[in-house]
Amino acid sequence: MKIIKDEQCFRWLNNENMIPNYGTVKFDMLCCVDLPQLNGTNKRIYLNVEIQNNIQPCYSLVTRGIAYVLRILTTQWGREYDDKNYDGMKKVYSLWIMPQATKRKDGDVDVYKVKKGRMEKKKTTKIMTRKNLL
Repeated sequence: MKIIKDEQCFRWLNNENMIPNYGTVKFDMLCCVDLPQLNGTNKRIYLNVEIQNNIQPCYSLVTRGIAYVLRILTTQWGREYDDKNYDGMKKVYSLWIMPQATKRKDGDVDVYKVKKGRMEKKKTTKIMTRKNLL
């Protein structure tokens, strides 16, 4: 691995995030990292790390994780992007560590990502009739 620049590129951020009328979220750990690029620029990412001891809460952990990522994206408004530059939005990575995972899930890594996809129209040639259903 080649070290491109030797400078401070990691910053802890306030782990309490309050949006008026929407409440406060307290992240376990939140930071931003400026990753030096070969062309001399930096690429900033946001990193959230959560330690989740209860592996079966009364809600979906995946949904909670998505909500946390969206909250971090939303709070970039005015710093990284605005209504004239949505392309300034920085990527957010959220890592959830589950020390109480069952032996069956021990060592597993589940990855969820938002990804652009394309659905193509499919032609349906079969006509549904009562005869087909029986």
